[in-house]
Amino acid sequence: MMLAQLEGFLVTVREKSISRAAEKSFLSQPALTARIQSLEQELGAPLLIRTSRGVRLSEAGKAFLPYALRAIQAIDEGRKLVNQLTTGDAGVLTLATVPGLLTTVLPPMLKQFRDAFPDVPVNVRTAHPDEVVDLVLREEVQLGFACDAEHPELESIPIHQDEIVCVHGPNHPVSNGGEISLHEIASAQLIMFSESDFEQLLSNLLHEAGIPPAAVLTLDSIDAAKKMVESDLGVAFLPRIALEQEEIDSGRFVLRRLPAAASVRRLIVALHRRDAQPLVGPAAHFLDVVLEDRRMLP
Repeated sequence: MMLAQLEGFLVTVREKSISRAAEKSFLSQPALTARIQSLEQELGAPLLIRTSRGVRLSEAGKAFLPYALRAIQAIDEGRKLVNQLTTGDAGVLTLATVPGLLTTVLPPMLKQFRDAFPDVPVNVRTAHPDEVVDLVLREEVQLGFACDAEHPELESIPIHQDEIVCVHGPNHPVSNGGEISLHEIASAQLIMFSESDFEQLLSNLLHEAGIPPAAVLTLDSIDAAKKMVESDLGVAFLPRIALEQEEIDSGRFVLRRLPAAASVRRLIVALHRRDAQPLVGPAAHFLDVVLEDRRMLP
């Protein structure tokens, strides 16, 4: 059963005349008649009774009419929804991200998206990097955000290259400025952010230098790590993007670079399946925002 058959049937019912229906449909009378006859053959019953004064519904036509109307209505609604999806006015945006990016990179991007599409629901899930990859692979989310994440079935779109830096309070004993040495690191209470593999790298460097490792406090929240630093509980190693320039300029935090051997840069990426349908609607529009905003990151 074709859409053209249903439309031909309905316009004929409305006009009560094959000739007027053909004119309204920009068809010849034989072409419209052929469509209606084809529909009648498919259903196995005549739908219209031809008279000298036009056409009227048969009993089969009366029974079929409400279904034809609902079918056309459903198709029209489907067309509208697809149009809304492609323009970003409908659908749901589903994201997965490591917690650290949810408090640093993503908020301004989400703000810009919500300003443009205020009626689109946004669902953000936080997970460890491997879980973010799995959520994208299983298509439970449209886009994933993580650091140094890759998978052969996923496209990794670079957003920002971030650096792990040393941060401590202005009154901390190691507050000498400049590059922090391994000996200073070893003498301090260390605060690590659990989404980074920097802890193992630093431990290896201290071991190779023959320096006993310092005590480590590991947290899964950037904000919590910064609070610990403010309370002079230790020296933190955090993503540079987690620090506002105002926090450094005001003296709230002292930022110190790591020794070259310990320097770590993380590549923040957006992930989506290579073999999935092209992104449309909210996901496509949010990716546009991400690609635009990445140029403004520090």
